[in-house]
Amino acid sequence: MGSEDRVEQSLGRPCRPMNGRSRRTCELTSKAAPERLVWGSDWPHPGLPDNNKPNDALLFDLLTEWAPDEATRNRILVQNPEVFYGFGKPA
Repeated sequence: MGSEDRVEQSLGRPCRPMNGRSRRTCELTSKAAPERLVWGSDWPHPGLPDNNKPNDALLFDLLTEWAPDEATRNRILVQNPEVFYGFGKPA
């Protein structure tokens, strides 16, 4: 990504199914541009049969692999959504 590019991505749904390519994409994006990421999912997974829904807890746990340091996870989970969606900072 160039410095002029405006790309944001939601981690979670785009990283399913967890094949090698999608997992590697999430890892690389988390390292290259964490300031452009937010966590997201399509929970409760409408359109998927009940016996084929992903385990969201496991997907969320993968964030510790994609972004191993706490500061990057905080950015993806807290700071970026505040900026992207205009949330106020907690009191």
